[in-house]
Amino acid sequence: MAVLAVLALGIGANAALFSTLDQTVIRPLPYADPDRLAMVFEDFSAFGTAKARVSPGTFFDWRRRTRTFEGLAALRLAGMNLAESGAPEEVTGAAVTANLLPLLGVQPLAGRVLSVEEEPPGHRVVVLSERLWRRRFNRDPSLVGRSIVMSGEPYSVVGILPAGFHFPTARTDFWVPIGLRPQMLTARNSHFLHVVGRVRGDAGWSAVRDDMRDVARQLAREFPATNDRVGITVTPLKDEVTHDAGRALLLLFGAAAAVLLIACANVANLLLARGSRRRREIAVRLALGASRGRVVGQLISESLVLSVAGGAAGLIVAASMLSSA
Repeated sequence: MAVLAVLALGIGANAALFSTLDQTVIRPLPYADPDRLAMVFEDFSAFGTAKARVSPGTFFDWRRRTRTFEGLAALRLAGMNLAESGAPEEVTGAAVTANLLPLLGVQPLAGRVLSVEEEPPGHRVVVLSERLWRRRFNRDPSLVGRSIVMSGEPYSVVGILPAGFHFPTARTDFWVPIGLRPQMLTARNSHFLHVVGRVRGDAGWSAVRDDMRDVARQLAREFPATNDRVGITVTPLKDEVTHDAGRALLLLFGAAAAVLLIACANVANLLLARGSRRRREIAVRLALGASRGRVVGQLISESLVLSVAGGAAGLIVAASMLSSA
């Protein structure tokens, strides 16, 4: 049992960390042509912050003036209480401009995505992730077109996104219209939007940055009270998603590998101790006529059984780690 426990912990930790590393760093992002996607920030380096969230007025100016982006979309994080089809729980989502999901290249599994007409306040429609649809609604095909209650308000489900899609985080389970009030469309002092863009196919990253620097200079001249000394930072989405997470996960993976080596050393010590206690048993077997090959085969078979059982237990441990993460 001690050998199984040590193997389960060592293999489980490594399997869980490798799965996370594979999903966040190794695999391509689950979007169409992800190498052309970028995150765009207001650059307040003059005030100590190079990557700041964006004000609505500035975002809409960027969208009108850029020459190197096919499109720019905005979102803000949102949380709601869901009480349908089970115990109440808080689910994480995003309030988005209607062009966000098409810009990422996602096609709905069922229904449709949000429309431009639904962007203004008062439109209570929602697109759900496949994960939430499966977990809370048992993949009910009739859910599209029905209303569900979120935070005490009825929302009409207009679409379900495919399995594996997530944005802006892996925990995002719904998307609703951004619902900016008219007075907020020109606001420049409230910075709460995350902005993502798709670069034109004929534009390189240096051209994109030059273009956005020109836009920043125009806005600084026209709106000196809010945009003076404010630049624009453009970062490839892949770099933004994996930079900090990738370094942290690689460090954790190294630590997990060290744990696995320690586990292997402990297992070797346990097996050696067990082997020393079985000297008399092996001597009796040899005295009764068992060949050395047969004895070695028995010991190898026992080790294989322990290895398979330890590996299976490690996968169970990894699955529990991933499900609780």
